[in-house]
Amino acid sequence: MRAKPMKLILFSLAALSLLSIAAGQSQEKIVQPLEKHEVEVRLILVDVLVTKGGDFFPGLKMDDFELYEDEAKVPINSCDLISLGQAGVAPAQEKAAAGTPVIAQKKRLAVLYDGITAWDREFKKGAQQISDELVSLVKGGMDIMILSMDSQKGLRIVQPFTDQEAIVRAAAAKAQGGIFSPFLEYLSYNDSLFVGNYMNADAQKAAIPAGGFEPQPVLEMRNMEHTNIATDKLTRTIGGLLASLHMLESLPGRKNLLFISAGIPDFDAFQRDNVAQSIRGSSSSPLGAMQSPVGGRISIFDPFGILGKETFQTGEDVIREIIRVANDRNISIYSLDPGTFSRNVFDGASAEYFDRETADSRKTMLNERYREVENLKTMSEKTGAALLRGSNKLDSFRDVIKNDLSYYYQLSYYPPKRKPSDAYHKIEVKLKDRGDLQVRARDGYSDYQIDQTQRLKLARAFYTPELFLGKLPFRAEFVPFLAASGKFQPWISLALPAKQFFVDRFAGKGKKSYELHFWIKGAEETDRVLAGQISIPFDIDDSFKERLASLDYLRLFFAGPGVDLKDKDYRIVVALFDPETGDIGTWISNLAALPAKGAKEASIINGVVGNASPAEIDKKSAFSLNAKDASLESGQIRFFPKITGRFPKTEDVGVLVQIYYPRGAPVEASFAITGKDASPQKVEGTKLAESWDKSSKVWSGVFKLNFESTTPGDYVLKIEVPTHSDPPALVKEIRLTLS
Repeated sequence: MRAKPMKLILFSLAALSLLSIAAGQSQEKIVQPLEKHEVEVRLILVDVLVTKGGDFFPGLKMDDFELYEDEAKVPINSCDLISLGQAGVAPAQEKAAAGTPVIAQKKRLAVLYDGITAWDREFKKGAQQISDELVSLVKGGMDIMILSMDSQKGLRIVQPFTDQEAIVRAAAAKAQGGIFSPFLEYLSYNDSLFVGNYMNADAQKAAIPAGGFEPQPVLEMRNMEHTNIATDKLTRTIGGLLASLHMLESLPGRKNLLFISAGIPDFDAFQRDNVAQSIRGSSSSPLGAMQSPVGGRISIFDPFGILGKETFQTGEDVIREIIRVANDRNISIYSLDPGTFSRNVFDGASAEYFDRETADSRKTMLNERYREVENLKTMSEKTGAALLRGSNKLDSFRDVIKNDLSYYYQLSYYPPKRKPSDAYHKIEVKLKDRGDLQVRARDGYSDYQIDQTQRLKLARAFYTPELFLGKLPFRAEFVPFLAASGKFQPWISLALPAKQFFVDRFAGKGKKSYELHFWIKGAEETDRVLAGQISIPFDIDDSFKERLASLDYLRLFFAGPGVDLKDKDYRIVVALFDPETGDIGTWISNLAALPAKGAKEASIINGVVGNASPAEIDKKSAFSLNAKDASLESGQIRFFPKITGRFPKTEDVGVLVQIYYPRGAPVEASFAITGKDASPQKVEGTKLAESWDKSSKVWSGVFKLNFESTTPGDYVLKIEVPTHSDPPALVKEIRLTLS
């Protein structure tokens, strides 16, 4: 079954709640904010490869270049020779000849294996040679990163940048392979043969002479099916490429991506509409009543609006946008076609028959294959790179990568327009009186305004959250609270270090705000992304400062509406963004499989430590999240999670336990803690509130734990729920600190 296109589901969160818990002392220091004088300086960098006979040509000076923006000549501000390697590797004679500063940068190459459009056998045929070439690059001092994408798992980081030969070889072997069978892919083109067999089979079933059916509608249906498959391949391929570009954006200087792919599908909306219209307009077949399963436009997963449009009419439009995005990030996309198209798929006695019967199909297939590879060529050349294909592609790969990833010139200039306009500007680099040299450079850039720049940073946090861990020192927790509706409510807690966020980062008074973003993505077999966003404003005055003086952390809570979480595993990313400074910090968590409706085995959904307190609310027993302050309510109890897991002696410790229990109530839970001595101690738990939802078969309970006789220290709290089946008990462990 063909997978559905990736979707982004947006929803807002409840208003934040602040819970002030004294957990230490810090001195208040009020400093008036410094007067700001902001001067915007915009400098455009253009990386240039100059070759002669395929080899890099050194010795050029700034006066040898001419630079144009939107066909108008602009003054060059600087010219540097960039050496990709260790400092000082450039030969002395080259330095002297160039009269140009030499700047050393690390050699890096990201490699993306495309398992969406390339056949399984095409990867396998040259797998060993490709691995050998990558290892050879590592031996030459290059760091390699391995990525892969396919229709089932999307884009994956198989191996971050490394200079270890064995690791690169193992990662390349893991990334190689596709999901398409060459036999089935080939047959999908053989429409005439399919229609003939289809008509004969149906005619025999209905006892109607062969030829009694009109084959044209079925042929059109096959064409539309093929177009839809091509659409799906295009959207997934471009989506994976877009994500890869975001991952590489933060690297310094010229970035290089090797895209190992059989091509980018090429078609337009006119083809799709024609097929759909011909089927709808046919009166000789029941297919005439069908509607096109896809619209006349192409949609790409782009949650941050980085692409210029939301939908596209043609594949060419999409590729043009990817070129723009790559050039904006100074990324050159080298393309390597892993195989050559085989003229005959079949061997043996039937080969002559298939050659005769499938001539038209093979012609269509070859033409389409040609267009797909041409798209690779366009993308590579427009980003200052090259397409590698044919029988000598690996030899070419060795030479091109060796030359292109050794040296390049970096020119800079000030753009003619004083303020950014979000427009894309064409760049052209020329050499004065040097017709014997070849020049390659990106063909343009986007002059982004501040709001678009911020969206780009959020996009990087979404695709590569590991790069932002600890950049803002907050802590987070995500709880998938199973509500009475049977849906999971995102319940998010934040802990902001009071001094670092509101004294060190904002040493004054006035208004200060942060933005919270979070994304929930299925780890496998899904393309649905749940996303939430909320603004967190603070009015920092003397009263607020007094509260901060007694806090280690300021705690905030958010609750969203119920959503379906049906996938096997999830990855949770929470990002905190400071719009004033542009800083972003992230928190990452993996969410294990949640119980499916009707599951036969019991499981623990949630086990969360926090604070339980009396509350004057109605006496309903069902557990629910308060829409105003995001607290958990049941009966006369209100519960808030505590992310830090640190509880002073004077503070009660509460725990929320939520169990999927298909056997039915009652459900009991026991508690024990284990410290450094590794000997468990039983802990008394007093049940404060509980509820049983018969429909969802979910039991929820809040307990108060008694630690009066427990010495301070770090512990692991063990929650155990008997099941009276196999396994005999459900277990959940939580770390906490008693002080």
